[in-house]
Amino acid sequence: MSYGKMIALERLGVDASEIIEELTEYVSSIGYKRQDNLESQKRAWKKEIEFLAEALLDSGIDGSVPVVFEYMLPNENTERPDVLLLCEDKVISLEFKTSGNIVDMDYAMQYIGYKDYFENYHQYDIEKEMQVESYLVMSDAIQAEIVIESDVKRKYSEEHLNAIIAKDQFGVVVNSLRNERPMINVEGWLDSKRARSLKVWETASVIREALKNGDDDSLSRISGIKYKYLRKTDECIADIIENTTGKRIIFVSGVPGAGKTLIGMLTLFRNQSAHRGTRYYTGNGALINVLRSKLNTRDISFLTGFRNENIIGRKRCTDKVLIFDEAQRFWSAEQAAENWKGNTNPVSDAEGIINVDYEGDVTLVALIGDGQRPMKGEAGIDAWIEALKSDESWQIHVTKEYGERFETEFGNRVKTYTELFLDTSMRAEFIDTAPFVEAVLKADLDMARSEYVKIKDKSKILLTRDFGSMYSEDINKKSVLRKLKEHEEKFGREYLFGVLCSAKADDRKIDTYLAGRLNGKKKYQKNDLAGQWYSGECCNEESIRVATETFCQGLEIDLPILLFGGDYYLEDKGGKLCWCIEDNCQTRRLPADERETIMQDTYRILMTRTTKNMFFYIPRNPKLDKTFEFMKAVGIEVWKKK
Repeated sequence: MSYGKMIALERLGVDASEIIEELTEYVSSIGYKRQDNLESQKRAWKKEIEFLAEALLDSGIDGSVPVVFEYMLPNENTERPDVLLLCEDKVISLEFKTSGNIVDMDYAMQYIGYKDYFENYHQYDIEKEMQVESYLVMSDAIQAEIVIESDVKRKYSEEHLNAIIAKDQFGVVVNSLRNERPMINVEGWLDSKRARSLKVWETASVIREALKNGDDDSLSRISGIKYKYLRKTDECIADIIENTTGKRIIFVSGVPGAGKTLIGMLTLFRNQSAHRGTRYYTGNGALINVLRSKLNTRDISFLTGFRNENIIGRKRCTDKVLIFDEAQRFWSAEQAAENWKGNTNPVSDAEGIINVDYEGDVTLVALIGDGQRPMKGEAGIDAWIEALKSDESWQIHVTKEYGERFETEFGNRVKTYTELFLDTSMRAEFIDTAPFVEAVLKADLDMARSEYVKIKDKSKILLTRDFGSMYSEDINKKSVLRKLKEHEEKFGREYLFGVLCSAKADDRKIDTYLAGRLNGKKKYQKNDLAGQWYSGECCNEESIRVATETFCQGLEIDLPILLFGGDYYLEDKGGKLCWCIEDNCQTRRLPADERETIMQDTYRILMTRTTKNMFFYIPRNPKLDKTFEFMKAVGIEVWKKK
């Protein structure tokens, strides 16, 4: 249950000490305020009450608007906005800084984080489509005196920064409350549950049903992922398809976890609803298995089928919209020649797709995951640029991030759009973990430490060298993971944990690292069993199947246990920490000129699969000592079994 002390706005005019006494009694009764900081908290309450009384009373605002102090966010332990104002159609969150004029990252993360929470994870607000506003109130300063630290300015948008208001600008809040009706069902709001985060296949199912029934509005009510983060991209693609003719190719890219696969699903189901022949293709067998099994559809297909039928078989393609997911992973001509030795004229997948015999107007949507090519022979965006040189009839629509490269080659054949880049990671509850991951992959300790500070309160990583600290040594006893799963599922949400590991790690060591519980001779799970793994088999503690980078790409689980298998590790080279690649039978197969990039991409994928928290399991192998020491120096907490 969630808590909050509610008073009517009109009561702010009474003696502040009366309200403070009620708040003191309230926080003492539920036990989440320490006695040693209660006096400083009372002083803060007094300033907040007096400030609000002066600003809001006699302003024409309805005096029965509920004012909530110390509301604890559902399932978020100690996360508490200072003050909430509850209206029938709007929630206003106020985070106070009652002294000083400097805005640092901690304050910025608080008020912005509360807005994200109420918009995306508060069940009542989602179902009622509540408008949410969140402000940082500098109650002891005037606007001209406010100093915003440079890292805050770099990280956040102008919209976020405009929500930092001093006492002389608090009128924006007053104006926002004018003509608003007080919330009636306050108890229902206070007792709201945390919305269950939807995984990619669950969201895809909602998308399919909504578009099948012509109910676009229901997309905005998807729990745990607000459609607004995808709307502009979705509408941009739809506009190109509706209002252009001929042969068109659209490139969509974004940060890991931003929703590229969901854009593919939106495009697939939207155009099927419009009775256009539409297919979704990917080379990711695990993703296909999960989506097919969860969505019960055959319109999600292997790229291999398209390659055999339309590229090698030269059959005319009559579909009007074709979506190619993970298009950066499609084969180069050299890899095609190696994999298809019977093909006398191998070309790259990109060139083959561009030169297929299409019937009439056609739109290709290529979803590109930059920095996510974990296998040899995956050609990337460059192969598409080369392929488009072979046919000048294609109209090219790209994100501005690619604009210069494409415009240099193709001139006015190219149109650029900001909407085709997805810049918000939704997988980890809208927390942008990408800067932290990049700093780790560069072995930049200072940067990794700085970036981890920004995310650790929202997306916590725990570090361990002992498998038994997570999985119970006695399989008849509940492990900490099992207890956590049972706790989370009390709130009505499926909770998945499981082991991830690079496919390049030495097979012979993995079973030892997993205390002999590896299922079968191979460490990894098979693609055709992905639906089972992501339906709960991943949580099997007695017989563990490991997910590799290709198995989990495009998908996610709640708590990954990332096993560092020794194929990529940190070592001191002449006083500088560098990532090194183990020389084993798996890594020797990688081309020398691609090896470093492939290993980086592998671990980039593995480190971005979580919906919130994760374990880094670094076994007690002396070769991995530097890796462990680096992660510990970053500030990642070493897990100690309680």
